[in-house]
Amino acid sequence: MTSSDLVQKHVTVKLEQGLHMIPCSLIAKLAREVECEIRILRDDQSSDARNVLDLLMLKAEMGTPLLLEGRGNGASEALDRLAKMFDENFETPSE
Repeated sequence: MTSSDLVQKHVTVKLEQGLHMIPCSLIAKLAREVECEIRILRDDQSSDARNVLDLLMLKAEMGTPLLLEGRGNGASEALDRLAKMFDENFETPSE
């Protein structure tokens, strides 16, 4: 796989409140930590995963299917981490 290959993964929003400020902040934090570009798509909308306001504009409610797209170095691993966040409803470990 070259660094320009596009990687895609489908997820569904399972949060009762949908993608609100906290999960969008966690997505943006992860996206800023990786080298690759990550976009999240809903229907014909595309959002930069590093931009919290862009993510909020998706208005992704519970049950909304989304497409994660990554391009660049480490995209597959980054999307795996992001999909896991969706699967675990963005729960963070207790400190």
